[in-house]
Amino acid sequence: MSTADRLVITDDLRRQAKEAGVTVEQLLGLEGISGITEEEVKWQYVRGKPLIKPDEVKFLPTRMYDLHTWYMQKTANTNEESLMVKVKKRYYFHKKDVWIHYSELLQLFNQDALDKSIVSCYCL
Repeated sequence: MSTADRLVITDDLRRQAKEAGVTVEQLLGLEGISGITEEEVKWQYVRGKPLIKPDEVKFLPTRMYDLHTWYMQKTANTNEESLMVKVKKRYYFHKKDVWIHYSELLQLFNQDALDKSIVSCYCL
């Protein structure tokens, strides 16, 4: 008896498959999911790896290119996982330190959902 013969398809599995837009078999990995190209797969954060696809780095605006270069050097030479931005008193009426995790830079470079800390820095 194969694994597929022993599976029980529950209403919860049907709901999950419907929400994902796939069949129950695809959800369970019994069938492949066609139509997804490599370009459609979201770029993932991996510490020390480029924040965008390597062939796109040369097209970055100057300041983003500089930030990307800094990030690549920093992750190659330290174990730090974030950077601290010191916000001046005139912006928050008191001095404040904002921590930005390097994974949030990936969101910035890929125009993805941004964390509040990085949006705060951008607005300042």
